[in-house]
Amino acid sequence: MDWVGATGREPAVPAHVEVLCLPDHVERISSNNDRRKILEAFAIAPLREIMHWTDRQLDDALIALRTKLQKTYPSQVLDFYEPPLREQWSRDRTIKTVKGEISVTVPSDDDEPEEKDSVAGGTKSPDARQSIQIQSRLARIGAVMGFKIWIPRTDRGRVRELVQEKAHAAFLEDLPLNYDSATLDTIEQIDVLWLKGRSIARAFEVEHTTAVYSGLLRMADLLALQPNMDIRLHIVAPDERREKVFREMKRPVFSLLDRGPLSRSCTFISYESVDAMSSLEHLAHTNDSIIAEYEEKAE
Repeated sequence: MDWVGATGREPAVPAHVEVLCLPDHVERISSNNDRRKILEAFAIAPLREIMHWTDRQLDDALIALRTKLQKTYPSQVLDFYEPPLREQWSRDRTIKTVKGEISVTVPSDDDEPEEKDSVAGGTKSPDARQSIQIQSRLARIGAVMGFKIWIPRTDRGRVRELVQEKAHAAFLEDLPLNYDSATLDTIEQIDVLWLKGRSIARAFEVEHTTAVYSGLLRMADLLALQPNMDIRLHIVAPDERREKVFREMKRPVFSLLDRGPLSRSCTFISYESVDAMSSLEHLAHTNDSIIAEYEEKAE
């Protein structure tokens, strides 16, 4: 039976009503937000594409996914809110602290895709397109210097398109790191990583929004999860946002971390400085210490 109203569109039917009426066609999932997260986590499609799907498309994709997963778990009654499936898509994580276990959530940029998309037509805003350009330049610089490069899966294809093919071999498909799931989920979302062997040498967050705090939050999350991690952190943003980055970096929430203020661990690099590094004539004969000539500290 097709649910079609006078407008020709499928009417909005509450998820619990659909489950009761169509138990063979609708999953026990409380919100479309969770449906999209599940489909993204199981690599059915990118979230920016899933966001435009109808309820029927979401339901059909979830049923197809369940059918596929049932072959992997033939003897189990599967529920996306129960093990072994929940931990494969939910960003809720349990971590151990000296005061016991606590639950944390690891957000991603795609949780609020409107920040990256323009209002009309879902096309990328100029700031978002520029951020991909900066990611590609940082990736190229690191690759030329001999680092392995990590780019989040949602951006990797677009970044690779902007990097010379000879640098593609430096891109990693999986991180060779051994951390808990909350830490790995956080690390995987960082815009650009340079790695040597099994260690992260540098991490870059490209701030293309005027708020300039999402990257700082991710860096702070990482340091809170791994206070003993020795990693050089950089916020990369347009030159005119320098003071805004420094002001945000000195907020109490970033200044009272157990390992010390974020401003001591994280520096600012302007878009213009990235362009300057990318244009260095003998880039292949330099190393990452060159960044010291371009980075700026809040204190």
